[in-house]
Amino acid sequence: MGLSARIVGLLSLSALLVGATGCCRAPFPFVAVREEVLRSDTVTLPLDPQGREHLLAFLRAGGDRDLMEEPPQLPEADQHYGPLLELLSSPENLDQEDINREDMGSGPYRQFFSSKPLRDVIDARQERPSPLNPPYALSDGRFWWLFERGPEGKLSRLTVFPAMRKPDEPQEVLR
Repeated sequence: MGLSARIVGLLSLSALLVGATGCCRAPFPFVAVREEVLRSDTVTLPLDPQGREHLLAFLRAGGDRDLMEEPPQLPEADQHYGPLLELLSSPENLDQEDINREDMGSGPYRQFFSSKPLRDVIDARQERPSPLNPPYALSDGRFWWLFERGPEGKLSRLTVFPAMRKPDEPQEVLR
């Protein structure tokens, strides 16, 4: 066997090994739910006054439970997030179709979320993901808003946690 045949054989073997390791697979975006200190309580929708106040305290603290009794990290939280929490307090604004849009350019949530929701959520609090009813994860740039769906296509529960990266740069894994 000549030198050129050996080189071709080694290159073929190298290509096969690289392909088998999966390093050339396309990544897909996902959202990982943060540890307890960096996520809000899961609140029921529509928001009641207690759920609303908990979320505002969490948002003021910049998404850190340890800072909820301290001076606000985000003093503008009430002004910025108040209108969103007001929408979430009304049952008529909780249709899953309001957030499950390819183009968030229409609907009541367009001023808060600009991109379509992610459905690939890694949540260590759950024994296994629900393939039939995955949550909707939307980011406003600073926080991820994780909406769970209840009966009749209504949004039923919400958890908020700080974003690890900008929403247009979601975390990625290889599939």
